[in-house]
Amino acid sequence: MAPGAWIRDNLRVYVGNAAAVRDFRTQLRGNRPAWIWTLYLLVLIGFALLFYSSNVETGRISISEAQRRLQLYYQSTTYLLAFLISTIAPALTASAIVSERQRHSLDLIFSAPVSPKYLLVGKLISSYRYVWMLLVLSLPVTASCVVLGGATWSDVLQAYALLSLHGLLFTAIALLFSTVSASVVSAFIWSYLTVLIYLGIVSGFGSASMGLMYLHRTTEAPFSIGLSPFLVARAAGTYMEIGTYHVPNLVLVALYTLFLCRLVLLGAASSMSPAGSRETLALRIQGLIGYGFASFLFACATVGTFNAVRGAFGSGRSSLVWPILGTSFAGWIVFVGLIVPFLTCYSRSAESKFQLDGTFNFRRLFRGTPSGGLPYLFALVTVSGLAAMLGALFGTGDFPPVRFFIILLWGFVLLFGAWSIGRLTSAVSKNLRTARTLHYGGLVIMWLLPLPFLAATGAFFGTGPTVWDAYPLSPVWQWSTHPMRTLALTLFMGITALGITYWAHTIEQQRAPAMRPS
Repeated sequence: MAPGAWIRDNLRVYVGNAAAVRDFRTQLRGNRPAWIWTLYLLVLIGFALLFYSSNVETGRISISEAQRRLQLYYQSTTYLLAFLISTIAPALTASAIVSERQRHSLDLIFSAPVSPKYLLVGKLISSYRYVWMLLVLSLPVTASCVVLGGATWSDVLQAYALLSLHGLLFTAIALLFSTVSASVVSAFIWSYLTVLIYLGIVSGFGSASMGLMYLHRTTEAPFSIGLSPFLVARAAGTYMEIGTYHVPNLVLVALYTLFLCRLVLLGAASSMSPAGSRETLALRIQGLIGYGFASFLFACATVGTFNAVRGAFGSGRSSLVWPILGTSFAGWIVFVGLIVPFLTCYSRSAESKFQLDGTFNFRRLFRGTPSGGLPYLFALVTVSGLAAMLGALFGTGDFPPVRFFIILLWGFVLLFGAWSIGRLTSAVSKNLRTARTLHYGGLVIMWLLPLPFLAATGAFFGTGPTVWDAYPLSPVWQWSTHPMRTLALTLFMGITALGITYWAHTIEQQRAPAMRPS
């Protein structure tokens, strides 16, 4: 395609998108938007009045105490905005595609010269404009924070930019589940569940970054501090050191969010396209590149964290960088587990790209069929591990210890185990939706359900073996202190995964004659 034609096609998608115009007019039709905005403003104004009245005292207070309360007022306002954006944004697009499918209007839409990209971008733009309208309506409340001295306009504008990026990501996530769900209710459930899990993960990273920023008493912080909408007030004005450059975290968060939104939209477009489509090819290639780049940035952030700890505790703790990096890398591997059901599950009753076409085929890595799922998972771990090591070498010059390669092996086996569960649930299920639901349930049972029971036993750390050593995710925190336990757990998980795979293969072979067409 000529450059001029490519530019015209993209301008047609993003400027004057017919789907965006139609949906935005539908959203503003009638009295319902006015009532929603009125309720939204009443909540914000009521919160501001309640907080302000509860903190006003008739006696004298020091200037520092007054400043602290005003800053707390501003931070509390951003917390409320973050909660509202996280609640409202997914609801704007969770029913966008699935409702069109239930009305049987998708075939009519695609009979015109409309691509999946055009339709999805239009749905996203209309919802994102609504998010910005909600942010603009809240400006009078946040402006009072500036007038009273709790924040500056620079702080407010940066916080709003970060909140808008989070709103864009949440609408994109809901749009993805709207394309793969069979009903509006399931689209809402999966959208909010994914947003909740995402918030839990990034809030953990962000809180750790914020603690280290206060420890070092500087505006330097890993860019992960800006990944949670509840920390936008703290993330405004911070930067991350990459090599010798001070890069604003707002820029890094914007790049991260926009690229992640692109991957999510490619995933939605791939689900609406046949196997081997250019959307699927672009999704898989850009997913590898983006995941590697994110791992590199997190490794650079880890080096910055290490420098902060070294500055606080002395220069003799150079061995801290690899334990911190190993923990972050293990967390990244667990995060990949969220997409395993979409790469693994199959069904003979589904469309051709979701039907069983083998077990492991490296040549179908970018095709999007089930046999390319496990090779793609292995490729993600490999690229992520190499990028993490490169980021650490770029910042410190230290080569990884053997223990890091043990955690890399654990990552391969953990995802292999998650993949084997998907094969088993697909073999026993009648349709693709049931297989994915059972797969997610199996991962929750194995990864999350044991936590309260194991916590009740105590012995979180110890010199000798404990019950925690049998927990699949225990290397996230103890890989550096007990590498041999991690290696033993990896071996056990690998044998178990092979057994589950063989079980699934046996069930599939037994079902195959009855499932073949006559």
